[in-house]
Amino acid sequence: MKVVEYRSKNKLVEKYVSKYQLFEVDGPLFIKAVPSGTVECWIVLNGYFETFDPEEEIFKPSKESGFFPIGTTSYTYFIPEHTKCFNIKMKPITLGLPNFNGFIENWKNFSAESFLSKEGLEKIKLLDFTKTDKISDEVDTILMKNDLTSLDPILERVLTYIFSVDGVNSKVSEIANKNYLSVKSLERLIKRLFGMSPKRLLNIIRFGMSADNLKKNEGYRFIDTLEFGYYDQSHFIRECKRITQLNPKEFLSKLNLDVHDLIVKDL
Repeated sequence: MKVVEYRSKNKLVEKYVSKYQLFEVDGPLFIKAVPSGTVECWIVLNGYFETFDPEEEIFKPSKESGFFPIGTTSYTYFIPEHTKCFNIKMKPITLGLPNFNGFIENWKNFSAESFLSKEGLEKIKLLDFTKTDKISDEVDTILMKNDLTSLDPILERVLTYIFSVDGVNSKVSEIANKNYLSVKSLERLIKRLFGMSPKRLLNIIRFGMSADNLKKNEGYRFIDTLEFGYYDQSHFIRECKRITQLNPKEFLSKLNLDVHDLIVKDL
């Protein structure tokens, strides 16, 4: 399995996009995606994959494009054959844009065209990925067709703070006070956008930031995760087990790719 990552070069797009990724997979294999605090928009270029439905306990074929919201548990995918997939890791602030109204209630049926447009979606499918220096520019241009300046300033301020190091180190009441909101107003806002409580959202963000740093920095230790708001090392270990079903050492040992949120298991 190969992953190539691209960064947006446009300051306005960068406000909403964490990174672009191109996955090329030779199946059959399973992939487990660990919650990392981003919303995923994916476009299958060729091949296909299946997603495990925990309610029905079966794998179901995925559509050619779509979204995955910020999750509280891992998603598991089965890739049966050679597959190429383009992924846009969207910062959660994106859900504050008008074209994502009602997203959390209907994300399974939410069309990728709502963010990319029909024309933009087709352009991505036709991109020449051998020209790696042009990918970011071309996708940035597609996303700029959205009204990226229409984000409500109060919403922008709240979400920018929550998804910062200071934010994940704060209590829910502190976040509310910092942003001139009542706790109840903050809870309603986060529930409307993400379908979960502020506390649960903070747990996911905190773990995503910690896992990213553990993956990137060889000298980074479990105790260093305290900078993201864990009470102590055992607190991080418990959260890692809850989110990934693995202890931290096992989790890190299974991150075989240059990303911090994917575990690959060959058949």
